[in-house]
Amino acid sequence: MFLEKWYGDFVSNGRAQIWYLANLHFGPLTLGYQGNLGAGRASKTVLDFRGFEMPTVRGESLYWPASIDQTEIIWKGVCRRPQWLWQQGKQAVLWEPVVLNGEMSIAQEQQEVRGYAERLTLNFMPWRLGLKTLKWGRFCGREHSLVWIEWCGRIQKKLALLDGHATAWLTVDERAVRTEQACLLIETPHQIVSEPLGVGALHPFGWLRVFEIAQFLSGVETKWFAEGILELDGAEVEQGSVLYEEVIWP
Repeated sequence: MFLEKWYGDFVSNGRAQIWYLANLHFGPLTLGYQGNLGAGRASKTVLDFRGFEMPTVRGESLYWPASIDQTEIIWKGVCRRPQWLWQQGKQAVLWEPVVLNGEMSIAQEQQEVRGYAERLTLNFMPWRLGLKTLKWGRFCGREHSLVWIEWCGRIQKKLALLDGHATAWLTVDERAVRTEQACLLIETPHQIVSEPLGVGALHPFGWLRVFEIAQFLSGVETKWFAEGILELDGAEVEQGSVLYEEVIWP
C-alpha cells in the first residue's frame, strides 16, 4: 500500500479552515478521500474509487485543485522541508512541510490570509507504528513560522522547525510550545473538533472497524485554533495564528 495525504489550512477573522486530500493505493486499486473542516465543526467528506487529483507545485506556488464547492486554492512561498519521521527497511514515513507560512489566494476571501500546507506519505498501515499520542501544530506570523510534531508510544519522536530549520525540542502543551530558541505562547484556544478518528477525519473508513484498524480509528482527535505570540531568545517578535491538534489512542 502507499498513502499520499495533503493537508492545508488558514485562520482568518476568528475562524479556521482546513482541507484534506488523499489517495490510498492498494496495488492496482486507488481510494481517494477529500474533506474540509471549518469553524463550528462544519465538515464535508467525499470518497472516490478512482482517486483525486493531487496538489501541485509550480515554481514558488502550491496549487490545490478545485472541488465541487471550492475553487482552486493557491499558497505562495513554497519552501519544502522533507523530514523522515521513521524508516525501517523499505517502510518509511515522510513528512514534508511544503508551505510553512504563505500568502493565499482564495476566491471568497477579500483580505490577505496566510496559511500552511504539508504532504505526508507512507507505505505501510499507520497503526503499526504503535502510537499512543500524536501532537502536531503550526504557527504563522508575518515574518516567522514554527511547526512541530511529537509521537509518543512504541516509537518516540520530537521534531520542530523554526523558519524551516530544525531546532532543539523542549516541551509542548495546550498553552505553550518551547524550543531552544523560541517560545510560542498560545492565547485563548478555540476547540474546532474533538471526536474519534473513525467518526470525524477518517469516518469514510469506519466500515473497517472489524479489522486491525479498529483501535486506530478509536483514537480521539482534538483540534484547536488560537492567536499566538512568538518569542525569540526571550523577546517578543510577533503575533500570528496557531492551529494544533492532539490524537490520543486507548
